[in-house]
Amino acid sequence: MKIMQIAPPYLPMIDELMSEEINRIDCRGLYTPPVLVEESEVKKNFLLAEIAKDKIKTSANGLAEIYQEVSESILGLNENQVNERVNEKAIWHRISSLNWYKGYVNLRKVGVWPKMKDISKSLTKGNVIDTAKGIERVLKGGNGSFIPPKVIKDFNSIQKNISFIRKNFPPIFVPTGESIRDWNNKDGFYELFDYDIMDGNTRTVSSILEGFDNIHAYFGAYK
Repeated sequence: MKIMQIAPPYLPMIDELMSEEINRIDCRGLYTPPVLVEESEVKKNFLLAEIAKDKIKTSANGLAEIYQEVSESILGLNENQVNERVNEKAIWHRISSLNWYKGYVNLRKVGVWPKMKDISKSLTKGNVIDTAKGIERVLKGGNGSFIPPKVIKDFNSIQKNISFIRKNFPPIFVPTGESIRDWNNKDGFYELFDYDIMDGNTRTVSSILEGFDNIHAYFGAYK
């Protein structure tokens, strides 16, 4: 079977973006090409993750209960109601300016936010896999780079629930050029890749720390 055909300029490098070994089989051994999704789905999942993160800090419930509660309040909203819930209009504009797909993504093609979560700049120079490897070395006591204690706690919390999080909180990737890595790259320090992580940096890194080199994500392409 061939990858879903998407004519330029939507996603001209989709064969390179999608990792061969995981593009052709999912957890059930089935071929899983990327699928086109509505921008409203991406917005709802962004809101769901943001609200769930806030509730985890104060709720006595477990992650599954929080997800159920938040998803019931978010997934049924219409477009106007969704648009009213966002505080950062730049994020909504970025989502609205792209076509959106959902599928497994080769993480060698993806970069994190520069200095994500205030970790050392050097840890975010390469792709997200490089970042995860650097963080792993720091957590094991190597290389002297800095990771705030709160971020270490976040990594540990996510890793304990990684299967549930990978299934229910997919990260959101945007094409490079959307004012994330490129905007912070005036000195040319950061390597640029096909995609930047707009939402879900810690989730994606935690997934790699748990041994995964792919992730089911939303990824945008220029219209």
